[in-house]
Amino acid sequence: MVNVDTKEAGDIFKVVVTVTDVAGNSTAETVTVDLDGDVDAPLFAVVPDNEMFVVLTDKALLDLTFTVKDDRGLASVSAEIDGVWSKTVTDFDVPVEHTFSETVTLPAANAEYTLLLSAADAWGNTTSRECVVRVSDTPDYSRMWLSDMKTAAQLNSDVMGVPMLIDRVAPYKYEARYYNEKAGTEVYFLPQRTDFLPVRLGIDPADINKLSGDPSSSRPFVLDREKVYYLFTLDLMTKEYTISTYSVEEAVDPIPHPFGSESMDLYENGESYVEFWFGYTTSGPQDISRFVQDPDNPHRFWLNQPLSLSAGRHSGFIIHNYHAEGWWNYCTWRADDEQDPETVDYYGNYTNPQWQGKRAADYWFKPLIPADGQYQLYFDAHLGRAKIVPVC
Repeated sequence: MVNVDTKEAGDIFKVVVTVTDVAGNSTAETVTVDLDGDVDAPLFAVVPDNEMFVVLTDKALLDLTFTVKDDRGLASVSAEIDGVWSKTVTDFDVPVEHTFSETVTLPAANAEYTLLLSAADAWGNTTSRECVVRVSDTPDYSRMWLSDMKTAAQLNSDVMGVPMLIDRVAPYKYEARYYNEKAGTEVYFLPQRTDFLPVRLGIDPADINKLSGDPSSSRPFVLDREKVYYLFTLDLMTKEYTISTYSVEEAVDPIPHPFGSESMDLYENGESYVEFWFGYTTSGPQDISRFVQDPDNPHRFWLNQPLSLSAGRHSGFIIHNYHAEGWWNYCTWRADDEQDPETVDYYGNYTNPQWQGKRAADYWFKPLIPADGQYQLYFDAHLGRAKIVPVC
């Protein structure tokens, strides 16, 4: 075995191999060694959700956008829809990154298709992604999200919580609650989590009392009241919506005591009361990073110091009250899903009796970290939502 420094990857060497038998006869051969070192397949940096929806009018147009990266160089990027349409790109302006963008015309009928995305690098490493494309004149989305982001890159740079999952309360009907910190915030509703295409639900410019899913013309909902909660209802069958607001005082959360008050009965015997507080932990109640409470909204919290997270790892954590002597589950939250958390559900043994909300299973938050960096955790106990986003 010959060890070669990794910095020499990509170089080509001539190696002379000589073989000699017991009689002293020998032969030599020159072998070319190419230390390309490319064993990593291309990666999808921005990719459609598992489900994509196309609203059928007099035509069916799918706005397809995705981005592929490779550390050495791409050889091909392709997309195919069930034999109806396909395209392959082999010429790249930037060899290590390509954004595929195409408007695909599908048959103008209610239908379901399989979209296959694939990419290969120059060394033959390949990667692929498959998703379902549903064409419908009246789509009933299984999930919907609220977005206050400006770009698709922002939708894909978070660890969790962006965009924010809303509630499907009946077929074609959805309900969303949102805390508006600053007047002028613009929001849309999306049936796909990773992009504003192919559907972006906003206000129909032709009739401001109706919804439109056309991403080229729909207008955002502009929230003009600050430091209040907004309540939206959406009906995709009738294209109708309503908007109302309520105050932080009217909002209810499961927290059993005022944050920072001397109110937690340490041993539940009425004798030892200690300060009640909670925060972020990756281990247990004795090692808690304390939250900061929003002075304008007692339901909202964040960390005093950002989190340093490493790409490719799954961050395992829960939100829990501090307790010096171990597990108590006095006031704590868990995830709806470990690997792909969307909601923050209450798991605590003690609860504000005014709160009636969703109870959690014992799932820790284990989302995948997309990139090395500093991230901030924000948590709203009234909404049951949290987000972990890059520090700007």
